[in-house]
Amino acid sequence: MSRFALTEAVSVLSGASYDPETGNIFVVNNGDRKVYEISGSAYEYNTLVNTFDVSAHTLDLEGISALGSRQFAITDENPAKIIKVTLNADGTVTGASTLSSGITPAAGSNLGFEGVTMIGTDYYAIQEQNPAKLWKLPAGAAGAGGLVAPSGGPADPPRHASRSLVDTR
Repeated sequence: MSRFALTEAVSVLSGASYDPETGNIFVVNNGDRKVYEISGSAYEYNTLVNTFDVSAHTLDLEGISALGSRQFAITDENPAKIIKVTLNADGTVTGASTLSSGITPAAGSNLGFEGVTMIGTDYYAIQEQNPAKLWKLPAGAAGAGGLVAPSGGPADPPRHASRSLVDTR
């Protein structure tokens, strides 16, 4: 096992995504609201390539997911937003668009979206809550009204069976 000390990050890292097109790992830091691009190989990732400041688009950066063509979905925990950004090879951030902002009922402090992924054309975000929630944003849906609970399973498992999949610190 190897370890890379990302000394540039001012606080805890809260999400990571591998981008197969660049071969790099992108990690997010919610303290400074920056995305760090780290290069390497399957054996060791140990070179900081870029730092992207997304503070103009987030208040509490938590999750990241590679979408292709250097586009990423990122989550802002409060007010539970999903944002699509392009993280360019020159270190700039362009094409930011808010895909969804806010949920009903509103997320409490430190209880919004933690992570995000894309399956097909739909986005899925996890919410730190008790019980934890999985939200779906169907392709073409916009705003909080587009978010739905995924079908095929219980929306709210019993409290005693619920387990957090995220760091709740």
